[in-house]
Amino acid sequence: MLGLKERLDRALLSMDAHNVLHQLVRAHLAEEQAHEEVKRRQAAGAGKFSGAGQGVADVYFQVSEGRSNDFLGYEHVEADGSVTALLVDGASVDQAAEGAEVEVVLDRTPFYAESGGQVGDEGTLEAEGLRIRITDTIKPAGGLHFHRGTVESGAVKVGQTLTARVDVSRRDAIRRNHSATHLLHHALREVLGTTVMQKGSLVDDKRLRFDFSHSKPLSDEEKRKVAVFGSARTAPDHPDYRQAHAFAEAMTERGWMSITGA
Repeated sequence: MLGLKERLDRALLSMDAHNVLHQLVRAHLAEEQAHEEVKRRQAAGAGKFSGAGQGVADVYFQVSEGRSNDFLGYEHVEADGSVTALLVDGASVDQAAEGAEVEVVLDRTPFYAESGGQVGDEGTLEAEGLRIRITDTIKPAGGLHFHRGTVESGAVKVGQTLTARVDVSRRDAIRRNHSATHLLHHALREVLGTTVMQKGSLVDDKRLRFDFSHSKPLSDEEKRKVAVFGSARTAPDHPDYRQAHAFAEAMTERGWMSITGA
């Protein structure tokens, strides 16, 4: 039986290998769980693309070469963007007709791509006579956003201008759960001590999962204190606001905490 390292080395040839490896390290999965995760992602790739395997992974890097897009999602949930690339069945194409499962790259997008444990946005890409239902947004090879979905009507082609609309109600639910992970982290550090550190998370519109380090399981009393502390911070329904500062200033002068790769 191959060891974990050998299986992961082989998995690097599969569709989503880099994300698999990253998530395995971050989540500290057991060896057998890691093996099952690799197999699941390989199977998912094989089911979605006829060219699953190294060729699918390669096309993401090929499309990303020399391309970039502006992410507008912090300020906007709707924006126009030009189609700079299209993928169908794991291959780069110039156009796609009604019924096709596509991955669309735009030069500008308000869609958040799956990252840091938070799922990607859903919504629509539209133009006159065209509607694409987007069911996921990813960035598998660097920062370029790929919008995954189905052409519900019309046809899409490279160079076309589309209006990208994020599913706002879903985005808002995700944002609430994302904020809750930070509140939970703060509550855990207040109750258990500042040695508690976030080790991973999963945030979608229906739930959140928060992974953290601690020397022992929480007692029922500690769980109660965490719940009470978190509820006390959300009950007042404080208005939200945004601040932007240089990294060094935020860390040294304001005492903020940086969590990378969570």
